Amino acid sequence: MKGLKGIHWILWLILGFNATPGQAKVLECKAVISGVLHDENHRVLVGATVFIKELKMGTATDLYGKYYLKKLCHGSYTLVFSYLGYKSREITILVNADEIEYDLDLEDEAIHLEEIAIEQKKLSLAENQTLAVSSLDESDLIRNAGGNLAESLGKVAGVNILQSGPSVAKPVIHGLHSNRILILNNGIRQEEQQWGTEHAPTIDPFVANNLSLIKGAAAVRYGSDAIAGVILVNPAELPQNKSLKGSIQTIGQSNGRGATTSALLEGGLGKGLGWRIQGTFKRLGDAESPHYVLSNTGHQEVNFSAALGWQKENYGFEAFYSQFNSEIAILKSAHIGGLDDLERSIDNAQPAYVEDFTYTLGLPRQELSHHLFKTKAYLKLPNLGKLELLYGFQFNTRKEFDIRRSNRSDKPALFLELGTHTLDWVLEHKPWGNFQGSLGIQGIFQNNLNQDLAERGIRPLIPNYKSYSGGVFWIERYVRNRLELEAGIRYDYRRQAVKKRDFDNILLTPVFDYQMFSGTLGLIYHVNKFWSFRTNLASAMRSPNPAELFSEGLHHGIGSIEEGNTTLEVEKSYKWISTLRFQNTRLNLEFSPYYHYIQDYIFLEPREVRLTIRGAFPVFRYNQSNAVFWGADMAFKYHFTPFLSFNSNISFIQAKNVTDDAYLPFIPANQLENGLTFEWKKWHKLENIYLSFSVENHLQQNRAPQEFTIAQIREVLENDALSLPEKTFDFVEAPPGFTLINLDAGFDIPWKKQDFSIHFSIDNLFNTAYRDYMNRFRYFADDQGRNFTLRLRYSFQTSKQNP
Repeated sequence: MKGLKGIHWILWLILGFNATPGQAKVLECKAVISGVLHDENHRVLVGATVFIKELKMGTATDLYGKYYLKKLCHGSYTLVFSYLGYKSREITILVNADEIEYDLDLEDEAIHLEEIAIEQKKLSLAENQTLAVSSLDESDLIRNAGGNLAESLGKVAGVNILQSGPSVAKPVIHGLHSNRILILNNGIRQEEQQWGTEHAPTIDPFVANNLSLIKGAAAVRYGSDAIAGVILVNPAELPQNKSLKGSIQTIGQSNGRGATTSALLEGGLGKGLGWRIQGTFKRLGDAESPHYVLSNTGHQEVNFSAALGWQKENYGFEAFYSQFNSEIAILKSAHIGGLDDLERSIDNAQPAYVEDFTYTLGLPRQELSHHLFKTKAYLKLPNLGKLELLYGFQFNTRKEFDIRRSNRSDKPALFLELGTHTLDWVLEHKPWGNFQGSLGIQGIFQNNLNQDLAERGIRPLIPNYKSYSGGVFWIERYVRNRLELEAGIRYDYRRQAVKKRDFDNILLTPVFDYQMFSGTLGLIYHVNKFWSFRTNLASAMRSPNPAELFSEGLHHGIGSIEEGNTTLEVEKSYKWISTLRFQNTRLNLEFSPYYHYIQDYIFLEPREVRLTIRGAFPVFRYNQSNAVFWGADMAFKYHFTPFLSFNSNISFIQAKNVTDDAYLPFIPANQLENGLTFEWKKWHKLENIYLSFSVENHLQQNRAPQEFTIAQIREVLENDALSLPEKTFDFVEAPPGFTLINLDAGFDIPWKKQDFSIHFSIDNLFNTAYRDYMNRFRYFADDQGRNFTLRLRYSFQTSKQNP
């Protein structure tokens, strides 16, 4: 009997868990009910709930309004369709086939359904629906918690990371970064000193309930800087019913021997009034490569946010405040004094400066703070639509400390303060037949100041300036049956008033005026219940920023002097991107090719070698040329069984300076990530169990700028007849490609209205030594080695219906 029982268990495993022990046949419970939910105007409803009363189970619609109810037996089921602000529908469906498709339109309701809590933020009509959108939901963020914003987005196909050591990272979309990517932090344009390659976004990822990424020129809706894409950092909607909910997460990691703790508490007071507070503390010591300590790479953060909102059917108000404070130590071996130091760093197998592990944040280092205050109000006008008014104020401080002579190392070598006021007015008008859309006005005022210049005794890297920007846009969509068409236009005006002194200490006050136009045209076509196609063609413009116009200073990390160029013209961008998507119960496939042409693309190019009191340094100057970026992203996921799936992300990109027939620097290499995931919904008292194994393949960048070694630079210095190359060069050829193996596992332990989850991961399992081409410190040291991470999360919630 024991042998027969063992055979039953083996059959149970072989048949994909479709047979239970004690049964010799497979249960026929593999039917699927799927469909799309719309409102009365055929707009898809994102995050709507679909609940089966008999089974007490349900799901939510995705970004395309699609829902799936899987592994159902044949029979009759009562489905309840619900969405905040719409009348619930209860439908009885007879399941007599393996695939049942049921689409439904929900009707507006005069009052909010306060008993239903929707946590996923739906996309506004004002956003570009025809552009490719990728999202990370709350479960994705929990599984990868502890990293910075760029690391959180790094798992999305088409997104890379530009690093300056282990603590500074910024996202790269289709080869572009910094001022060409717009970040919306809770609906506000994140405005900081984002022009530097070593300037990471000052945003706490724990603020977000989901992250959305628009991979395309979205300048019509968001402004002239969004020529590469937009990152949406979306907190959950504030509670409205009487409730209390909270969570605390603790993340410990071996590489850096540190921890991160974040806590959140939120509640509703009834009648549409809700609140939330959140805070994060993070401390890491020196990171470690496989063979040595990366000395002076520690990191510390203290962050806080709070929100209060009042939401009714026809009006509402919300206030939000966040504070981000960070102190980052910069790899000490990246601090060089001239060509000799740079040459030794390149020739040696390890950094010039290696000490024992420490939590001390030495020199060089950065101290950053960012304050954001936002208020938003909306009003539904009976004959017009929904009017939304948003005001934001941000204050950003950046201090950079360096090793300086005469005991001045405690005084910042760079001290910038940037204040920004933002005002947005948007009207989502009532539908005109099959047409729906929005129009708006946006205004921005900025004031940038260099503090304590006389006391520090140095010239500023960028000057003081005031910037005035204004824009108007109009986006219209035509929706009918399976087809959606979208068109939009925008006009922007920007004035930059600069104050700086020349080398004779004469005050200069140049003023720059820019006019910029943007346009978009796109469509979505739902071929059938499995296939959909979307395409978008957009033009956009970007004015040069003050760093590109006026930089004059030494960047120690890359051993070069950077100079601005006041003759720079507006960048003109033209991007086409399409997405073909297939989705059924087993296969999800998304393929997005793109082509991006930028006229007057702004970049740094070599000009000369200059002797200074610190040594000899190559001089790079901002210049313009025409550039083209093209490639494709592919995301593939296949479910072999309900418990085993295979996923693959592929990013292919090519870029070139077409005017000079040269390659551009810091363009990501092609890469591929494959993985297997085992998932179980429930086992004993454990739920949402998973075990994932992934392989990252990073190919060598064979389309990097030409190599021009330090020895060749010395020849230029010693021989007046020689000169630097006219085309962009690098001090060393691109490093070899590499492969990383990663493991992830986790599960939840629910109990009543509480939940405890444990997640464990190992990055770079075999402790591979490598240097990433997208790491600016690859001249000096290897990247990080193996890292064990343990993530613990406890959450609870209580709720009570409104009287």
